[in-house]
Amino acid sequence: MQKPDLRNIRRLEAFVEVAELRSFSRAAHRLQLTQPAVSRYIKEIERTLGAPLFEHRQRNLALTEAGQVMYGHARKIITLMEEMESAIAGAGGTGFAGPVRVGAGAAWEYPISDALVEFQREHPQVRLRITIGPTREITDWLLENQVSLGFVTEHPRDARLDVTLVTESELVLLAAPDHPLAHAESVMPEQLEGERFIAYASDQLAARSQTYLGQTGLRPAYVMEIQSFEGVKRAVARGIGIAMIMAHAAQGELAAGTLVRLRVQAPPWKVPLYAIRARSRYVPPAHQAVLDFILARFREEEAPHIPSPNTHHAPA
Repeated sequence: MQKPDLRNIRRLEAFVEVAELRSFSRAAHRLQLTQPAVSRYIKEIERTLGAPLFEHRQRNLALTEAGQVMYGHARKIITLMEEMESAIAGAGGTGFAGPVRVGAGAAWEYPISDALVEFQREHPQVRLRITIGPTREITDWLLENQVSLGFVTEHPRDARLDVTLVTESELVLLAAPDHPLAHAESVMPEQLEGERFIAYASDQLAARSQTYLGQTGLRPAYVMEIQSFEGVKRAVARGIGIAMIMAHAAQGELAAGTLVRLRVQAPPWKVPLYAIRARSRYVPPAHQAVLDFILARFREEEAPHIPSPNTHHAPA
């Protein structure tokens, strides 16, 4: 019986999707295949290699050592195929098309996702995939060809990456509309003593908030830590406490009046958004179009390049 050809791109796609999603069913859904078909592809690869690619660890699907090696090479192959597809579309005079994989820091999930939804509406021929993670992981994903563009809050300090400052978002202190200080023109830091604080515990934003509040002389008493902006905003709206998050993440609620900003008498503290990509890689037209759209969306048409990996902005 002839062994399956490992160069079959459909098999490689199935393997990579399972490896990244850690799920046969989710991989099948994304590839628009049946779960048995995806399972069959994986088994065919395993028979060809003579080694298992996945194992179950405490109900979680994990890559074996052979699977990790396979994943590194398969991801590079698929990324190159995607870049070729995009480049050919541009060279053929049909504009830009093809897949673009984007990694975004959790703190910027909403504004980046909103911007990319608008991009996709204008350019339906481009297939976007957005993965959320911390700066360190996004940096690794870029260097390992898992994503094409990254958007992070911390400068990666890596000479292999091209870094562009996109915009900044101010940290704001949010409260429910019926909070005693909700309608005050200004709030002195000492007025916040004894307040119940809710922390957004993700992507180092909690550490930034504590540093900022500490510089005002406050030592906030945190009663909850929530790893999603939606959870933090809901808790604040229900009067559980107050929270400091980025203004970009609360624009809708502030406009609707379901949350209010407490205007603390302290210097503003801003969180940067950097766009990062691998310097050594060819940039297909679709990838450049996404970056250009993000820059324009955040009103930074000529965002400055950050030449030195030692350049500082807001402290981490």
